[in-house]
Amino acid sequence: GQFIDNFIFSVIVFVFFAPIFWDGFHWTLLQCGTCALTGAVAELLMSIWFAPFGYRILMRWKAQNVGAEYLAHIKEED
Repeated sequence: GQFIDNFIFSVIVFVFFAPIFWDGFHWTLLQCGTCALTGAVAELLMSIWFAPFGYRILMRWKAQNVGAEYLAHIKEED
């Protein structure tokens, strides 16, 4: 999914808009695919790298009941 998102974005920006706004600069579809793949891999690695930090912060918030009022408010609306 992230590859497709990155690919669509790079095609829109570098194939359609870049030639108009950047004096003819553009990418090929192969370059867009390479960029999309590189971005998807980088985003996956960043998610793996930062997940333990996010988990520790979340568990600390859970222990401190951060957001308890909001969750109670949402439960009341159901």
